[in-house]
Amino acid sequence: MIIENNDEAIRKLLEEPVTKGVTAHFDEICSIPHSSGHEKALADRLRTFLESAGCTARTDASGNVSAYLPASQGYENAPLLMFQGHLDMVCAVGDGSGYDPLTDSIELLAGRDIDGTPILHTSGRSSLGADDGIGLAAVLWLFDRAADGGIRAAKHGPLKVLMTVREEQGLHGAESTRKSLFDDVDFLVNIDGFTAGRFITASAGGRREVFERASESVPTGRIVSGADTGAASAFEIRIRGLLGGHSGFDINKKRINGAAFICRLLADIRDAGVDYALCSLDSGMAHNVIPSSADAVIVFEKGQEELVRDVARMTLAAAKADATDDEGDFEILEVPVPELAVSRTIRDGILDFVNSTTVGVVKYMEHFKDIVDTSCNLGRIWAAPDRETAHVMFFERSIDRKAHDAVIKEHADAAEKTGFNLIVVDEYGSWEFDGRNPLLDAALAAYEEATGEKGEPYAVHIGIEPSVFYGDNPKMYMVSSGMNVHDPHTVNERCDIETIAPFANTLLNLTARVADMKKRPQR
Repeated sequence: MIIENNDEAIRKLLEEPVTKGVTAHFDEICSIPHSSGHEKALADRLRTFLESAGCTARTDASGNVSAYLPASQGYENAPLLMFQGHLDMVCAVGDGSGYDPLTDSIELLAGRDIDGTPILHTSGRSSLGADDGIGLAAVLWLFDRAADGGIRAAKHGPLKVLMTVREEQGLHGAESTRKSLFDDVDFLVNIDGFTAGRFITASAGGRREVFERASESVPTGRIVSGADTGAASAFEIRIRGLLGGHSGFDINKKRINGAAFICRLLADIRDAGVDYALCSLDSGMAHNVIPSSADAVIVFEKGQEELVRDVARMTLAAAKADATDDEGDFEILEVPVPELAVSRTIRDGILDFVNSTTVGVVKYMEHFKDIVDTSCNLGRIWAAPDRETAHVMFFERSIDRKAHDAVIKEHADAAEKTGFNLIVVDEYGSWEFDGRNPLLDAALAAYEEATGEKGEPYAVHIGIEPSVFYGDNPKMYMVSSGMNVHDPHTVNERCDIETIAPFANTLLNLTARVADMKKRPQR
Protein backbone atom coordinates (compact mmCIF):
# COMPACT_ATOMS: atom_id res chain seq x y z
CA MET A 1 0.00 0.00 0.00
CA ILE A 2 1.24 3.47 -0.90
CA ILE A 3 0.54 6.36 1.47
CA GLU A 4 0.15 9.50 -0.58
CA ASN A 5 2.19 12.59 0.32
CA ASN A 6 3.74 10.70 3.25
CA ASP A 7 0.69 11.75 5.26
CA GLU A 8 1.72 10.99 8.85
CA ALA A 9 -1.83 11.24 10.20
CA ILE A 10 -2.98 8.58 7.76
CA ARG A 11 0.07 6.46 8.50
CA LYS A 12 -0.78 6.58 12.19
CA LEU A 13 -4.41 5.73 11.44
CA LEU A 14 -3.32 2.69 9.44
CA GLU A 15 -1.10 1.55 12.32
CA GLU A 16 -4.10 1.18 14.64
CA PRO A 17 -4.06 -2.62 15.26
CA VAL A 18 -7.53 -3.48 13.93
CA THR A 19 -7.24 -1.24 10.89
CA LYS A 20 -3.76 -2.59 10.23
CA GLY A 21 -4.97 -6.17 10.41
CA VAL A 22 -7.95 -5.64 8.10
CA THR A 23 -6.05 -3.60 5.52
CA ALA A 24 -3.27 -6.20 5.41
CA HIS A 25 -5.83 -8.78 4.31
CA PHE A 26 -7.38 -6.32 1.87
CA ASP A 27 -3.98 -5.56 0.39
CA GLU A 28 -3.54 -9.27 -0.30
CA ILE A 29 -7.01 -9.50 -1.85
CA CYS A 30 -6.11 -6.57 -4.11
CA SER A 31 -2.98 -8.40 -5.24
CA ILE A 32 -5.02 -11.25 -6.77
CA PRO A 33 -7.17 -10.46 -9.86
CA HIS A 34 -10.78 -11.45 -9.13
CA SER A 35 -13.22 -9.93 -11.59
CA SER A 36 -16.58 -11.68 -12.00
CA GLY A 37 -16.12 -15.14 -13.47
CA HIS A 38 -12.42 -15.16 -12.64
CA GLU A 39 -12.42 -15.68 -8.89
CA LYS A 40 -10.64 -19.05 -8.64
CA ALA A 41 -7.18 -17.79 -7.63
CA LEU A 42 -8.64 -15.67 -4.83
CA ALA A 43 -11.04 -18.45 -3.80
CA ASP A 44 -8.13 -20.90 -3.49
CA ARG A 45 -6.08 -18.44 -1.45
CA LEU A 46 -8.90 -17.65 0.99
CA ARG A 47 -9.84 -21.28 1.36
CA THR A 48 -6.25 -22.08 2.29
CA PHE A 49 -6.30 -19.27 4.84
CA LEU A 50 -9.54 -20.48 6.43
CA GLU A 51 -8.15 -24.01 6.70
CA SER A 52 -5.05 -22.63 8.43
CA ALA A 53 -7.36 -20.85 10.88
CA GLY A 54 -8.86 -24.20 11.93
CA CYS A 55 -11.83 -24.39 9.56
CA THR A 56 -13.04 -27.27 7.47
CA ALA A 57 -13.49 -25.77 4.01
CA ARG A 58 -14.79 -26.82 0.62
CA THR A 59 -15.30 -25.38 -2.85
CA ASP A 60 -18.48 -26.33 -4.71
CA ALA A 61 -18.94 -26.91 -8.44
CA SER A 62 -19.70 -23.23 -9.06
CA GLY A 63 -16.59 -22.01 -7.24
CA ASN A 64 -18.29 -20.87 -4.02
CA VAL A 65 -16.15 -21.39 -0.92
CA SER A 66 -17.71 -22.42 2.39
CA ALA A 67 -16.05 -23.17 5.71
CA TYR A 68 -17.03 -24.36 9.17
CA LEU A 69 -15.36 -23.70 12.52
CA PRO A 70 -16.58 -25.60 15.64
CA ALA A 71 -17.56 -23.58 18.67
CA SER A 72 -15.07 -22.75 21.37
CA GLN A 73 -15.42 -24.90 24.48
CA GLY A 74 -18.60 -24.23 26.41
CA TYR A 75 -20.42 -22.53 23.56
CA GLU A 76 -21.39 -25.56 21.47
CA ASN A 77 -25.13 -24.91 21.90
CA ALA A 78 -25.00 -21.30 20.79
CA PRO A 79 -26.78 -20.31 17.55
CA LEU A 80 -24.76 -21.03 14.42
CA LEU A 81 -23.53 -17.77 12.90
CA MET A 82 -22.55 -17.43 9.23
CA PHE A 83 -20.52 -14.60 7.70
CA GLN A 84 -21.20 -14.17 4.00
CA GLY A 85 -19.82 -12.09 1.15
CA HIS A 86 -18.87 -12.39 -2.51
CA LEU A 87 -15.47 -13.06 -4.04
CA ASP A 88 -15.89 -11.13 -7.28
CA MET A 89 -15.66 -7.43 -8.10
CA VAL A 90 -16.70 -5.15 -10.92
CA CYS A 91 -13.34 -4.17 -12.37
CA ALA A 92 -13.83 -0.78 -13.98
CA VAL A 93 -10.87 0.27 -16.13
CA GLY A 94 -9.61 3.83 -16.53
CA ASP A 95 -9.58 5.20 -20.06
CA GLY A 96 -6.18 4.67 -21.65
CA SER A 97 -4.77 3.03 -18.52
CA GLY A 98 -3.88 -0.25 -20.19
CA TYR A 99 -5.11 -2.06 -17.10
CA ASP A 100 -5.90 -5.77 -17.61
CA PRO A 101 -8.43 -7.09 -15.03
CA LEU A 102 -7.36 -10.68 -15.72
CA THR A 103 -3.70 -10.23 -14.92
CA ASP A 104 -3.08 -6.94 -13.12
CA SER A 105 -3.30 -6.41 -9.38
CA ILE A 106 -5.08 -3.42 -7.87
CA GLU A 107 -2.79 -0.56 -6.91
CA LEU A 108 -3.91 0.23 -3.35
CA LEU A 109 -3.38 3.80 -2.17
CA ALA A 110 -4.17 5.58 1.09
CA GLY A 111 -4.86 9.29 0.85
CA ARG A 112 -7.51 11.91 1.38
CA ASP A 113 -10.83 12.54 -0.31
CA ILE A 114 -11.71 15.98 -1.59
CA ASP A 115 -13.15 16.87 1.84
CA GLY A 116 -10.08 15.59 3.67
CA THR A 117 -11.55 12.25 4.75
CA PRO A 118 -8.88 9.52 4.94
CA ILE A 119 -9.62 6.96 2.23
CA LEU A 120 -8.41 3.86 0.49
CA HIS A 121 -8.52 4.29 -3.29
CA THR A 122 -6.64 3.53 -6.50
CA SER A 123 -4.63 5.61 -8.92
CA GLY A 124 -7.59 5.58 -11.30
CA ARG A 125 -6.35 2.70 -13.44
CA SER A 126 -9.03 0.43 -11.97
CA SER A 127 -11.81 0.29 -9.43
CA LEU A 128 -10.88 -0.54 -5.83
CA GLY A 129 -12.92 -3.66 -5.19
CA ALA A 130 -13.93 -2.52 -1.71
CA ASP A 131 -17.31 -3.88 -2.85
CA ASP A 132 -16.99 -6.18 -1.05
CA GLY A 133 -13.31 -7.04 -0.67
CA ILE A 134 -12.92 -4.82 2.37
CA GLY A 135 -15.77 -6.69 4.08
CA LEU A 136 -14.14 -10.02 3.30
CA ALA A 137 -10.92 -8.64 4.77
CA ALA A 138 -12.73 -7.87 8.02
CA VAL A 139 -13.97 -11.47 8.22
CA LEU A 140 -10.44 -12.75 7.58
CA TRP A 141 -9.15 -10.47 10.36
CA LEU A 142 -11.78 -11.91 12.67
CA PHE A 143 -10.35 -15.39 12.06
CA ASP A 144 -6.74 -14.20 12.35
CA ARG A 145 -6.41 -11.81 15.26
CA ALA A 146 -2.72 -12.21 16.02
CA ALA A 147 -2.96 -10.39 19.36
CA ASP A 148 -4.76 -13.26 21.11
CA GLY A 149 -4.15 -16.28 18.91
CA GLY A 150 -6.99 -15.83 16.46
CA ILE A 151 -10.64 -16.57 16.84
CA ARG A 152 -9.89 -20.04 18.21
CA ALA A 153 -8.81 -18.27 21.40
CA ALA A 154 -11.94 -16.13 21.53
CA LYS A 155 -15.46 -16.80 22.73
CA HIS A 156 -17.65 -17.94 19.85
CA GLY A 157 -20.35 -20.39 18.93
CA PRO A 158 -20.25 -22.55 15.79
CA LEU A 159 -19.31 -20.43 12.78
CA LYS A 160 -19.62 -20.71 9.04
CA VAL A 161 -18.23 -18.60 6.23
CA LEU A 162 -19.65 -18.46 2.69
CA MET A 163 -17.92 -16.61 -0.14
CA THR A 164 -19.80 -16.67 -3.44
CA VAL A 165 -18.81 -16.11 -7.06
CA ARG A 166 -20.41 -13.92 -9.76
CA GLU A 167 -22.51 -11.81 -7.41
CA GLU A 168 -21.96 -8.81 -9.64
CA GLN A 169 -23.36 -10.68 -12.65
CA GLY A 170 -26.76 -11.32 -11.09
CA LEU A 171 -26.31 -13.22 -7.79
CA HIS A 172 -25.36 -16.35 -9.73
CA GLY A 173 -23.11 -17.81 -7.06
CA ALA A 174 -25.75 -17.34 -4.37
CA GLU A 175 -28.38 -18.99 -6.55
CA SER A 176 -26.13 -22.00 -7.18
CA THR A 177 -25.30 -22.55 -3.51
CA ARG A 178 -26.72 -25.81 -2.21
CA LYS A 179 -29.68 -25.14 0.08
CA SER A 180 -28.52 -27.70 2.66
CA LEU A 181 -25.64 -25.35 3.55
CA PHE A 182 -28.18 -23.19 5.42
CA ASP A 183 -30.11 -25.95 7.18
CA ASP A 184 -28.33 -25.44 10.51
CA VAL A 185 -27.70 -21.68 10.17
CA ASP A 186 -29.53 -19.55 12.73
CA PHE A 187 -27.95 -16.18 11.94
CA LEU A 188 -26.35 -14.83 8.74
CA VAL A 189 -24.33 -11.62 8.50
CA ASN A 190 -23.79 -10.35 4.97
CA ILE A 191 -20.82 -7.95 4.78
CA ASP A 192 -21.70 -6.25 1.48
CA GLY A 193 -23.05 -2.97 2.89
CA PHE A 194 -21.87 0.46 1.75
CA THR A 195 -22.80 2.64 4.75
CA ALA A 196 -21.19 2.38 8.18
CA GLY A 197 -23.66 1.94 11.03
CA ARG A 198 -26.49 0.90 8.74
CA PHE A 199 -27.95 -2.57 9.22
CA ILE A 200 -30.08 -3.81 6.37
CA THR A 201 -32.88 -6.14 7.40
CA ALA A 202 -34.92 -6.48 4.20
CA SER A 203 -34.35 -6.28 0.46
CA ALA A 204 -36.49 -6.39 -2.62
CA GLY A 205 -36.92 -9.38 -4.83
CA GLY A 206 -36.84 -8.87 -8.57
CA ARG A 207 -38.61 -10.15 -11.66
CA ARG A 208 -37.44 -9.54 -15.21
CA GLU A 209 -40.11 -9.94 -17.87
CA VAL A 210 -39.98 -9.86 -21.66
CA PHE A 211 -43.24 -9.63 -23.58
CA GLU A 212 -43.48 -9.89 -27.34
CA ARG A 213 -45.95 -10.25 -30.17
CA ALA A 214 -45.38 -10.96 -33.83
CA SER A 215 -44.98 -7.72 -35.75
CA GLU A 216 -46.92 -6.76 -38.86
CA SER A 217 -45.33 -4.65 -41.60
CA VAL A 218 -47.50 -2.65 -44.00
CA PRO A 219 -46.89 0.05 -46.63
CA THR A 220 -47.08 3.44 -44.95
CA GLY A 221 -49.66 4.51 -47.53
CA ARG A 222 -52.11 1.89 -46.30
CA ILE A 223 -52.45 3.87 -43.06
CA VAL A 224 -51.83 7.41 -44.36
CA SER A 225 -53.17 7.75 -47.89
CA GLY A 226 -51.13 10.84 -48.62
CA ALA A 227 -47.88 8.97 -48.05
CA ASP A 228 -47.87 7.81 -51.68
CA THR A 229 -48.78 11.18 -53.19
CA GLY A 230 -46.60 13.60 -51.28
CA ALA A 231 -49.51 14.71 -49.08
CA ALA A 232 -48.00 13.36 -45.85
CA SER A 233 -45.42 14.56 -43.35
CA ALA A 234 -42.96 12.52 -41.33
CA PHE A 235 -41.62 13.53 -37.91
CA GLU A 236 -38.82 11.98 -35.94
CA ILE A 237 -39.61 12.54 -32.27
CA ARG A 238 -36.41 12.43 -30.29
CA ILE A 239 -35.60 12.84 -26.62
CA ARG A 240 -32.07 12.74 -25.25
CA GLY A 241 -30.26 13.49 -22.02
CA LEU A 242 -32.78 12.22 -19.50
CA LEU A 243 -31.19 11.40 -16.15
CA GLY A 244 -32.08 7.72 -16.37
CA GLY A 245 -30.44 5.71 -13.62
CA HIS A 246 -30.66 2.42 -11.74
CA SER A 247 -34.15 1.03 -11.39
CA GLY A 248 -33.52 0.13 -7.75
CA PHE A 249 -31.57 3.09 -6.42
CA ASP A 250 -33.19 5.82 -8.53
CA ILE A 251 -36.79 4.71 -9.14
CA ASN A 252 -38.15 7.04 -6.43
CA LYS A 253 -36.39 10.16 -7.71
CA LYS A 254 -39.23 11.08 -10.08
CA ARG A 255 -37.11 10.90 -13.19
CA ILE A 256 -38.73 10.72 -16.60
CA ASN A 257 -38.69 7.20 -18.02
CA GLY A 258 -37.95 7.70 -21.73
CA ALA A 259 -39.83 4.59 -22.83
CA ALA A 260 -42.93 5.40 -20.80
CA PHE A 261 -42.83 9.01 -21.97
CA ILE A 262 -42.64 8.22 -25.69
CA CYS A 263 -45.54 5.75 -25.37
CA ARG A 264 -47.62 8.32 -23.50
CA LEU A 265 -46.86 10.94 -26.13
CA LEU A 266 -47.70 8.67 -29.07
CA ALA A 267 -50.98 7.68 -27.42
CA ASP A 268 -51.83 11.35 -26.82
CA ILE A 269 -51.18 12.18 -30.48
CA ARG A 270 -53.35 9.27 -31.57
CA ASP A 271 -56.12 10.18 -29.15
CA ALA A 272 -56.05 13.77 -30.42
CA GLY A 273 -57.31 12.46 -33.77
CA VAL A 274 -54.05 12.03 -35.67
CA ASP A 275 -54.23 8.61 -37.33
CA TYR A 276 -50.50 8.30 -37.95
CA ALA A 277 -48.34 5.46 -39.20
CA LEU A 278 -45.72 4.31 -36.70
CA CYS A 279 -42.54 3.63 -38.66
CA SER A 280 -40.23 3.01 -35.70
CA LEU A 281 -40.21 3.08 -31.92
CA ASP A 282 -37.15 2.47 -29.76
CA SER A 283 -36.19 3.25 -26.17
CA GLY A 284 -34.11 1.75 -23.39
CA MET A 285 -31.25 -0.72 -23.10
CA ALA A 286 -31.84 -3.15 -20.22
CA HIS A 287 -34.42 -4.28 -17.70
CA ASN A 288 -32.85 -2.54 -14.72
CA VAL A 289 -31.90 0.78 -16.33
CA ILE A 290 -34.34 3.71 -16.49
CA PRO A 291 -34.33 4.71 -20.19
CA SER A 292 -32.59 8.06 -20.76
CA SER A 293 -33.57 8.48 -24.42
CA ALA A 294 -36.32 7.58 -26.87
CA ASP A 295 -37.00 7.79 -30.61
CA ALA A 296 -40.06 7.40 -32.79
CA VAL A 297 -40.85 8.15 -36.43
CA ILE A 298 -44.46 8.83 -37.38
CA VAL A 299 -46.17 9.73 -40.68
CA PHE A 300 -49.45 11.66 -40.87
CA GLU A 301 -51.48 13.76 -43.29
CA LYS A 302 -50.16 17.20 -44.10
CA GLY A 303 -51.87 19.98 -42.20
CA GLN A 304 -51.63 18.22 -38.83
CA GLU A 305 -48.10 19.36 -38.05
CA GLU A 306 -49.07 22.00 -35.51
CA LEU A 307 -51.53 19.69 -33.82
CA VAL A 308 -48.78 17.12 -33.35
CA ARG A 309 -46.41 19.77 -32.01
CA ASP A 310 -49.04 21.16 -29.63
CA VAL A 311 -49.81 17.72 -28.22
CA ALA A 312 -46.09 17.04 -27.82
CA ARG A 313 -45.58 20.28 -25.92
CA MET A 314 -48.46 19.51 -23.55
CA THR A 315 -47.34 15.94 -22.90
CA LEU A 316 -43.77 17.08 -22.31
CA ALA A 317 -44.90 19.83 -19.94
CA ALA A 318 -46.96 17.35 -17.94
CA ALA A 319 -44.02 14.93 -17.70
CA LYS A 320 -41.63 17.64 -16.58
CA ALA A 321 -44.13 18.92 -14.03
CA ASP A 322 -44.09 15.49 -12.37
CA ALA A 323 -40.30 15.20 -12.51
CA THR A 324 -37.96 16.45 -9.78
CA ASP A 325 -35.42 17.91 -12.23
CA ASP A 326 -35.74 19.73 -15.53
CA GLU A 327 -34.18 16.95 -17.56
CA GLY A 328 -33.84 16.00 -21.19
CA ASP A 329 -33.60 17.63 -24.62
CA PHE A 330 -36.71 17.19 -26.74
CA GLU A 331 -36.94 17.85 -30.44
CA ILE A 332 -39.11 17.08 -33.45
CA LEU A 333 -37.33 16.75 -36.80
CA GLU A 334 -38.91 16.62 -40.24
CA VAL A 335 -37.63 13.53 -42.07
CA PRO A 336 -38.39 11.77 -45.38
CA VAL A 337 -41.50 9.59 -45.40
CA PRO A 338 -40.51 5.92 -44.86
CA GLU A 339 -42.06 3.32 -47.13
CA LEU A 340 -43.02 0.87 -44.38
CA ALA A 341 -44.72 1.07 -41.01
CA VAL A 342 -46.10 -1.33 -38.42
CA SER A 343 -49.82 -2.02 -38.60
CA ARG A 344 -52.36 -0.11 -36.53
CA THR A 345 -52.82 -3.29 -34.50
CA ILE A 346 -49.16 -3.31 -33.49
CA ARG A 347 -49.10 0.45 -32.94
CA ASP A 348 -52.14 0.41 -30.68
CA GLY A 349 -51.12 -2.84 -29.01
CA ILE A 350 -47.77 -1.62 -27.72
CA LEU A 351 -49.11 1.79 -26.69
CA ASP A 352 -52.16 0.40 -24.90
CA PHE A 353 -50.06 -2.30 -23.22
CA VAL A 354 -47.51 0.13 -21.83
CA ASN A 355 -49.98 2.84 -20.88
CA SER A 356 -52.17 0.44 -18.89
CA THR A 357 -49.28 -0.54 -16.59
CA THR A 358 -47.75 1.27 -13.62
CA VAL A 359 -44.22 2.56 -14.22
CA GLY A 360 -42.29 3.89 -11.22
CA VAL A 361 -43.07 3.57 -7.51
CA VAL A 362 -46.07 1.41 -6.64
CA LYS A 363 -45.83 1.61 -2.84
CA TYR A 364 -43.46 2.45 0.00
CA MET A 365 -42.62 0.22 2.96
CA GLU A 366 -44.74 0.39 6.07
CA HIS A 367 -41.79 0.09 8.47
CA PHE A 368 -39.41 2.43 6.59
CA LYS A 369 -41.60 5.16 5.17
CA ASP A 370 -39.00 6.62 2.79
CA ILE A 371 -37.92 3.31 1.27
CA VAL A 372 -39.64 1.90 -1.79
CA ASP A 373 -41.29 -1.46 -1.29
CA THR A 374 -42.65 -2.12 -4.78
CA SER A 375 -41.83 -0.57 -8.15
CA CYS A 376 -41.77 -1.34 -11.83
CA ASN A 377 -39.33 -0.12 -14.44
CA LEU A 378 -40.14 -0.11 -18.15
CA GLY A 379 -36.64 -0.90 -19.32
CA ARG A 380 -36.89 -1.48 -23.07
CA ILE A 381 -39.40 -1.18 -25.91
CA TRP A 382 -39.15 -1.52 -29.65
CA ALA A 383 -41.36 -1.84 -32.69
CA ALA A 384 -40.35 -1.44 -36.34
CA PRO A 385 -41.46 -2.85 -39.70
CA ASP A 386 -38.10 -4.54 -40.24
CA ARG A 387 -38.32 -6.45 -36.93
CA GLU A 388 -40.13 -9.75 -36.63
CA THR A 389 -41.50 -8.93 -33.18
CA ALA A 390 -42.46 -6.00 -30.99
CA HIS A 391 -40.94 -6.12 -27.49
CA VAL A 392 -41.74 -4.74 -24.05
CA MET A 393 -39.39 -5.39 -21.10
CA PHE A 394 -40.16 -4.77 -17.42
CA PHE A 395 -38.23 -5.11 -14.16
CA GLU A 396 -40.52 -5.40 -11.14
CA ARG A 397 -39.07 -5.13 -7.62
CA SER A 398 -40.92 -5.81 -4.40
CA ILE A 399 -40.62 -6.91 -0.79
CA ASP A 400 -44.36 -7.28 -0.19
CA ARG A 401 -45.62 -10.43 -1.93
CA LYS A 402 -49.19 -9.19 -2.40
CA ALA A 403 -47.98 -6.02 -4.10
CA HIS A 404 -45.66 -8.11 -6.26
CA ASP A 405 -48.52 -10.36 -7.34
CA ALA A 406 -50.73 -7.36 -8.13
CA VAL A 407 -48.11 -5.89 -10.49
CA ILE A 408 -47.60 -9.21 -12.23
CA LYS A 409 -51.36 -9.61 -12.68
CA GLU A 410 -51.55 -6.08 -14.10
CA HIS A 411 -48.93 -7.03 -16.70
CA ALA A 412 -50.64 -10.32 -17.53
CA ASP A 413 -54.04 -8.68 -17.97
CA ALA A 414 -52.62 -5.89 -20.13
CA ALA A 415 -50.70 -8.38 -22.27
CA GLU A 416 -53.77 -10.53 -22.83
CA LYS A 417 -55.85 -7.55 -23.95
CA THR A 418 -53.20 -6.31 -26.38
CA GLY A 419 -51.95 -9.57 -27.87
CA PHE A 420 -48.57 -9.78 -26.14
CA ASN A 421 -47.09 -12.99 -24.76
CA LEU A 422 -44.72 -13.42 -21.83
CA ILE A 423 -41.65 -15.19 -23.25
CA VAL A 424 -38.95 -14.66 -20.59
CA VAL A 425 -39.20 -14.65 -16.81
CA ASP A 426 -36.20 -14.43 -14.49
CA GLU A 427 -37.08 -14.01 -10.83
CA TYR A 428 -35.44 -14.01 -7.40
CA GLY A 429 -37.27 -13.71 -4.11
CA SER A 430 -37.41 -10.93 -1.56
CA TRP A 431 -36.02 -10.80 1.95
CA GLU A 432 -38.96 -9.77 4.10
CA PHE A 433 -38.67 -7.45 7.08
CA ASP A 434 -39.09 -9.00 10.53
CA GLY A 435 -39.42 -6.53 13.38
CA ARG A 436 -38.54 -9.27 15.90
CA ASN A 437 -35.13 -10.05 14.46
CA PRO A 438 -32.82 -10.95 17.41
CA LEU A 439 -29.75 -10.74 15.17
CA LEU A 440 -30.58 -7.12 14.37
CA ASP A 441 -30.89 -6.35 18.08
CA ALA A 442 -27.54 -8.01 18.75
CA ALA A 443 -25.88 -6.22 15.81
CA LEU A 444 -27.12 -2.81 16.94
CA ALA A 445 -25.84 -3.49 20.45
CA ALA A 446 -22.50 -4.71 19.07
CA TYR A 447 -22.13 -1.57 16.96
CA GLU A 448 -22.94 0.71 19.90
CA GLU A 449 -20.41 -1.19 22.01
CA ALA A 450 -17.76 -0.65 19.33
CA THR A 451 -18.49 3.00 18.54
CA GLY A 452 -20.65 4.54 21.25
CA GLU A 453 -23.14 5.44 18.53
CA LYS A 454 -26.59 4.15 17.59
CA GLY A 455 -26.88 2.00 14.48
CA GLU A 456 -29.65 2.43 11.91
CA PRO A 457 -31.99 -0.39 10.86
CA TYR A 458 -32.62 -0.12 7.12
CA ALA A 459 -33.98 -1.82 4.01
CA VAL A 460 -32.99 -1.61 0.35
CA HIS A 461 -34.90 -1.67 -2.92
CA ILE A 462 -32.37 -3.80 -4.72
CA GLY A 463 -31.55 -7.48 -4.83
CA ILE A 464 -28.72 -8.59 -2.58
CA GLU A 465 -27.59 -12.10 -1.75
CA PRO A 466 -29.70 -12.46 1.43
CA SER A 467 -32.74 -12.17 -0.85
CA VAL A 468 -31.70 -15.52 -2.32
CA PHE A 469 -30.76 -17.12 1.00
CA TYR A 470 -34.07 -16.13 2.60
CA GLY A 471 -35.79 -18.51 0.22
CA ASP A 472 -33.36 -21.28 1.18
CA ASN A 473 -34.12 -20.99 4.90
CA PRO A 474 -36.90 -18.55 5.87
CA LYS A 475 -36.31 -19.34 9.56
CA MET A 476 -32.80 -17.88 9.40
CA TYR A 477 -32.33 -14.36 10.76
CA MET A 478 -30.10 -12.04 8.70
CA VAL A 479 -28.54 -8.58 8.62
CA SER A 480 -26.29 -6.89 6.08
CA SER A 481 -23.79 -4.18 6.94
CA GLY A 482 -20.43 -2.77 5.96
CA MET A 483 -18.12 0.24 5.88
CA ASN A 484 -18.43 3.52 3.99
CA VAL A 485 -17.79 2.67 0.34
CA HIS A 486 -18.32 5.37 -2.27
CA ASP A 487 -18.81 5.14 -6.06
CA PRO A 488 -18.46 1.35 -6.35
CA HIS A 489 -17.98 -0.10 -9.83
CA THR A 490 -16.03 3.00 -10.93
CA VAL A 491 -12.37 4.02 -10.97
CA ASN A 492 -13.33 6.58 -8.31
CA GLU A 493 -14.31 3.89 -5.79
CA ARG A 494 -13.22 4.78 -2.24
CA CYS A 495 -13.46 3.38 1.28
CA ASP A 496 -13.33 5.56 4.40
CA ILE A 497 -10.44 4.29 6.52
CA GLU A 498 -12.00 5.48 9.78
CA THR A 499 -14.95 3.09 9.30
CA ILE A 500 -12.78 -0.04 9.02
CA ALA A 501 -12.01 -0.71 12.71
CA PRO A 502 -15.56 0.05 13.94
CA PHE A 503 -17.00 -2.48 11.47
CA ALA A 504 -14.46 -5.18 12.31
CA ASN A 505 -14.97 -4.64 16.04
CA THR A 506 -18.74 -4.82 15.51
CA LEU A 507 -18.29 -8.27 13.94
CA LEU A 508 -16.12 -9.34 16.88
CA ASN A 509 -18.62 -8.04 19.45
CA LEU A 510 -21.50 -9.62 17.58
CA THR A 511 -19.73 -12.99 17.54
CA ALA A 512 -19.40 -12.86 21.33
CA ARG A 513 -23.01 -11.75 21.83
CA VAL A 514 -24.33 -14.60 19.68
CA ALA A 515 -22.17 -17.04 21.65
CA ASP A 516 -23.98 -15.94 24.81
CA MET A 517 -27.35 -16.86 23.32
CA LYS A 518 -27.59 -20.31 24.86
CA LYS A 519 -30.88 -21.22 23.27
CA ARG A 520 -31.29 -21.30 19.51
CA PRO A 521 -33.83 -18.68 18.43
CA GLN A 522 -37.18 -19.70 17.02
CA ARG A 523 -39.35 -17.71 14.65
